[in-house]
Amino acid sequence: MEKANIMHLELQNKYKQLQHEYGEAKALLEAKITDEINFDRGKQKYDREIKDLKQALEEMKTEVEVGKRDSTRLSQELKNAKSEINHLNKIKRGLDVKLAEYQLKSSKRPERQENADIGLLQTRLASEAYENRQLRAQLKKLALGKETVSGDLSDELSSERAANRRLEKLNIELQKELLYYKNNSRESRGLERLEDDYKSKYQLAELKLQSMEDKLKISLSGPLKDRTHEFGNQANIEATEKNPIIVKQENLRLSSMLNESQTKLRRLQMCNAANFAQQDQSIQLNSKLQILSNKNQSLQESLDFYKARAENYYSKIEAAEVAVQTAKRAEELLRNELNQTKQRLSKAQQEYRNSDLTVAKLNTQIRDLERDLSDKVFELRQLQEMYNALKDKHENAEELRMSSSSNQADSKDREIKLLNNDLLQLMDKETELNKQIKNVTMQLESSKKEVRTIKFSNSELLKENEQFKRALTETMYKNDKLTMERQEHLMRIETLTSQVKALKTSNEDLLQERDSLLESKRELEVKVSDITVEFDKYLAKAKDDAENAATVVQLRGELEKTSQETLALKERLQQHTEKLQEYEAKMADLQRDSLMVVEENKALTKFNRQLKTKLDDTISDHQKEMESERKHWTTRVQELEEKIYLHNATKRDEDQKLYNLERLVKDYEHRDEIQASTIERYKDDIKNLEETVARLDSSLEALQQKEAEATLRAKRALRELDDSREKALLLERELLDWRTSST
Repeated sequence: MEKANIMHLELQNKYKQLQHEYGEAKALLEAKITDEINFDRGKQKYDREIKDLKQALEEMKTEVEVGKRDSTRLSQELKNAKSEINHLNKIKRGLDVKLAEYQLKSSKRPERQENADIGLLQTRLASEAYENRQLRAQLKKLALGKETVSGDLSDELSSERAANRRLEKLNIELQKELLYYKNNSRESRGLERLEDDYKSKYQLAELKLQSMEDKLKISLSGPLKDRTHEFGNQANIEATEKNPIIVKQENLRLSSMLNESQTKLRRLQMCNAANFAQQDQSIQLNSKLQILSNKNQSLQESLDFYKARAENYYSKIEAAEVAVQTAKRAEELLRNELNQTKQRLSKAQQEYRNSDLTVAKLNTQIRDLERDLSDKVFELRQLQEMYNALKDKHENAEELRMSSSSNQADSKDREIKLLNNDLLQLMDKETELNKQIKNVTMQLESSKKEVRTIKFSNSELLKENEQFKRALTETMYKNDKLTMERQEHLMRIETLTSQVKALKTSNEDLLQERDSLLESKRELEVKVSDITVEFDKYLAKAKDDAENAATVVQLRGELEKTSQETLALKERLQQHTEKLQEYEAKMADLQRDSLMVVEENKALTKFNRQLKTKLDDTISDHQKEMESERKHWTTRVQELEEKIYLHNATKRDEDQKLYNLERLVKDYEHRDEIQASTIERYKDDIKNLEETVARLDSSLEALQQKEAEATLRAKRALRELDDSREKALLLERELLDWRTSST
């Protein structure tokens, strides 16, 4: 009986322990579910941040496309400006050729006209010689008009001197313009084709100068001859007053020379006017050339600037694309890990549910067994009480038998033997029940072992959960890194957008003036855009092929891992199913044994009833003989029964107290175990927190370093902004100067 009570108490304690373990496993499952929910939320945040990054990249791509369009537009404008410069150079060459032709014609014309003048002078001399004979009579009149003729000659000589001075000034101006033209021709950049033209123009200008110097020498020598002639004429007039024919001839010669000088002056004035007009045209063309060269230089500088900006944009876009690709790969890896963790969690949940079902079944079986044990223990107690009562009655019967006759003693001995046989049978049944209880205890121990294996599997699941948590922390750390990189990219994008806006504001005026040149550029832009689209498609295909190959290799490895894990889990499930089948077979055997025990108990109750009837018969037979002694013995038996009942009651109370104390001791031990496990768990949490603090410290240091680098980059960006603003102001000033010069 005591062993049965101890086994019953142990079973109850084991059942409580199983309930406690079930509660812990349930709490762990709930914690896993909450961690999964938190991980899903973090994944949603990560997806949102990746979407924002994609939008920022698209905006950057649009800005880069705008920059490409601006660069292509500026290159087209440069080409158009170069074509205009070439066209103007061709026009200038044509004008220079025309100028040289005019100069050659002007240099040839005076010789022809001098020949014609010589012929005219000869005819005039012949006519004058013919007329001199007729004018001899008029010498006296000429002598009187001597003073008037000398005054007219002096006026003509002064006018010729003024004309000579003007010619000298024009020569000096022409030399200055030639020097300026030479300097401009030297300052022209990279125009190798124009060097020959400038050389030819320089040679033509030198020829022109030589011709002009010759003309000036002729014009300067002319007045001196006139002076000598004047003084000679005066001497001749004074000497030949008496010779009128000679005076007349001299007057005619002087008038012819005056006419020649006047015609030469007019022709020189006409040539000089044409030369001045051509020189004005050449000066205007040179100024236009200078303006176009300056414009070309500014356009070249702006094109180089935009090319550098475009290269920076391309490098930044490539870096952003690399970051996005790494983020995508990390996201794919995280998704694959998430899917694997979800699959593992689902499998673990299924195993946990199956283990819960098995634990519930075992608990129901244990409860049924405990009920059966309690019933059997109660029946055993009743049998023991009956046995004690029968012993007392037997002792009383022996006392009565000693007092009664020997015949009755023999019959009673027979009955006692029968009762002893019945008691032996009951003892055999009790031993069988003890054997069954031992079998049940063995089954309970096996169930304990299975529960331990389940606990071990739960501990493995907890370890996997910790690994998943660590992976989650690592992914969150990676996510933080990606967010920081995204913020840096956004800051760079903002600085670049501000720079682009400043450049747009500075280029709006240029765009308004260059709209006329866009028509020829659009066709080239369409072609370039088609080529870039094809190139981007080709790059995208290449990248997709590379990424698909890498992902296929990763997915194959992950599929092999998952297949191995599924095989291991299938083996575990088969083992669990086999164990469940064994448990079911054992439970069926236990149920059969319990049914046999119930039937035996019923047979025992029937046998007890028969014994009671027999005893009643014996008592009725002996009532008549034992009426006198019965009262005495009945009172004594009642007293003894009361004592036995009191003793049993006190014993039961003591057993209950002991059971309660043992239960309290086990509860305290269980609480101590829970506290120890919680302390270990808290220690693990503290270690994890310390590790997280160390990671956060390292991440803080990295963030501080990144912040310092970001501040340096921001300062550099501000410096670049200031430089770009200064360049934009210089471009605006050059544009204003160009506008003022063009107006």
